[in-house]
Amino acid sequence: RSSDFEPSTNFNLPPFTTDVASRDRAKYNLHSNGDDVSDQTPTLTIDKTWDGEAIPEEERATVSLRATVDHLEISVVSPYYGDAQPDRPPGATWSLWEYEVVELFIAGPQDDYLELELGPHRHHLVLQLSGVRNIVERGLRLDYTARVSGSQWRGLALVPWSYLPDGPFRVNAFAMHGE
Repeated sequence: RSSDFEPSTNFNLPPFTTDVASRDRAKYNLHSNGDDVSDQTPTLTIDKTWDGEAIPEEERATVSLRATVDHLEISVVSPYYGDAQPDRPPGATWSLWEYEVVELFIAGPQDDYLELELGPHRHHLVLQLSGVRNIVERGLRLDYTARVSGSQWRGLALVPWSYLPDGPFRVNAFAMHGE
């Protein structure tokens, strides 16, 4: 399933208010405006299947992004389908795409992009890539937590700015479950 954002959609992170070195502001297309973190939270809604069919509202997932001084905060809310979980402890997990997962892609203006895979049982995968499927770094550490509550799961990831490519960014998100 895919979000309603096309891969080429430009995405400027919301401004935040705590001062950051001008080098970092330029790199990530951010700017400071005074006092506190912005309450703007861009949200991607995953509302279509891979072939463009509409997904019923109760089956949609959302991915929200919020810029802070130290990281990009990513919040996931998704239906929980009860698929088998990886047979390893929570944390960085290779082949996570074979399980129930929400994926977020954050691309810069060149060929560099970050792929984040977040699962309902606190498993995650972070890949830095340059060019199509050309992995530069894999298994990067991530501050990530998730919990399942009934028929829904929520996740929260704190992504260090150093993981992201140079901005401005283009984003896309997918949710996968089942066999």
